[in-house]
Parts: sequence; structure tokens; C-alpha cells
Amino acid sequence: MATRYLYDNRGRRRGVIKVWAPKKVGKEEWVCRVQIDGLGNRDVIYTANADALSAILFVFIALKARLKDWEGKRRWIGGEKGDLGLPATVNYGYGHAITKKLERLLQANTRRVVGAALSNFKAKLKKRDRALARSKGARRV
Repeated sequence: MATRYLYDNRGRRRGVIKVWAPKKVGKEEWVCRVQIDGLGNRDVIYTANADALSAILFVFIALKARLKDWEGKRRWIGGEKGDLGLPATVNYGYGHAITKKLERLLQANTRRVVGAALSNFKAKLKKRDRALARSKGARRV
């Protein structure tokens, strides 16, 4: 179904994650096979749940937990140093009410952090634009 290559911080390929499509194994049970190679021993894990989509969602939860020690040491091809490219997820095994609270907290903190980063970026652009305007004005004199 999907493959992700992991690289060291010098750009050398150091690992691979393979995720197989979910398979129905019972009346209300689907399983995804996940294989991790190149990060120590070959590691095969299985995620399961009541339908195919939830089995896939559990893949991300399982990978985040399994690869926790590799954050900062590996990255995916589209990521920055230390970015494994795995989304933050809320484990919905705690029940609907707690899951909703956790999602709201995650969304609020995401908005706060992104808002601060955007403000910082805009301030840097303004500073750069003022410096460019000053340098252009100095050349005309």
C-alpha cells in the first residue's frame, strides 16, 4: 500500500517503512501489517480494529510510538532534520469524550503555534522589505 524511506541527517538512506493494505480477518476485524527495516532489527507489527480505515489510523499511532527513539536521528525525504513525517494523532481508545477534548487541545495549540510562527515570519519580511527599500533609496542618491 505505502512505503516511506528514512534518511540520516546527511541524506543517506537508512531505513524503510512498509505498510500493507488492510485485510479483513474477522466479521468486524481488519489488520494492517507494518514492516520497519534498517533501524536496528527488522520489525514487523500489526494494527487492528473494527474496520479498514481505523486499522490504517492505528498504523500512525503505532509508528509514532515505535519510532520515538529515532526522532531527531532520521528524517523522511520531504522533511526537515528529525522529521519522520508522521502526523500527530489522538488515540481514540480513551473514549469519545476524552478524544474530543484532546483534539480541541491539539487544535488550539496548533493555531497558537502556527499563529506565532506566522507573525514572526511576517515581521522578518517587513524588516527585510524596509532594509531593501533603504538600500534602493541609498543607491538613487
